[in-house]
Amino acid sequence: MISRRDFLGTSLAAGASLALTPELLHALQQSGGQLIQRAIPSSGEMLPAISFSPREEADEAVMKEILETFLSNGGKVVDVLHGGPVGEQEARTAANALGIHDKFFWTTPLQTAGPGGPGKPPTQFDTAAVKAALEEKLATLKKVDLVMIGAGADSKQIAVLQEMKKAGRIKYIGVHELLFPANASNPPWPPASRLEALMRNEQIDFIGTDYHAGDRRLEEKILPLAQERKTGVMAYFTFDRGRLF
Repeated sequence: MISRRDFLGTSLAAGASLALTPELLHALQQSGGQLIQRAIPSSGEMLPAISFSPREEADEAVMKEILETFLSNGGKVVDVLHGGPVGEQEARTAANALGIHDKFFWTTPLQTAGPGGPGKPPTQFDTAAVKAALEEKLATLKKVDLVMIGAGADSKQIAVLQEMKKAGRIKYIGVHELLFPANASNPPWPPASRLEALMRNEQIDFIGTDYHAGDRRLEEKILPLAQERKTGVMAYFTFDRGRLF
């Protein structure tokens, strides 16, 4: 039977939103006292296998305490995809105030489509709008390690990010897609078809999607493909949005 430590070590990845208790951090530490590390396949850069997803805090001091605790225990990845712009800005502000901003690996989401009309799919932004949106983020945030876009993006939009990566403006490109639980009204796999297509046809560094003990659909196609394409995997909702408890 797999131990609790082994389960956490293999199932947790950047993107999980967890309470940063000393007990949890200790469970994720290797024998040398360091958090379990994993290499980014496209570069070899090592990252801890757990991240912090900031939410809006009522007190700036709380955010500072969280970031200091996270960093002092070996944390590095701040994944703001599910925290929203307020959580992202508060985390950045707190890290700057503490002088530790550059010690973190920062992700940021980038919208590549606008809302569609009734019964219509979202409207794709043109490449100029995508570039302008990212330039605006870079001007404000200064340091962006990983840009995460939705799986509905097209090849031209991804090409814009690849150009900016080549120019050294960003380090990594990622694609996210949520896999809603399969049931009678929700087929078991179609939500990942867009993600799979982008993985096969585009050069991306990361994907981010649901993966937990109760939903292992990624093991059918996506994880083998990620290994083949040397793509990092960020497991979201590793405790099934708290339902595993």
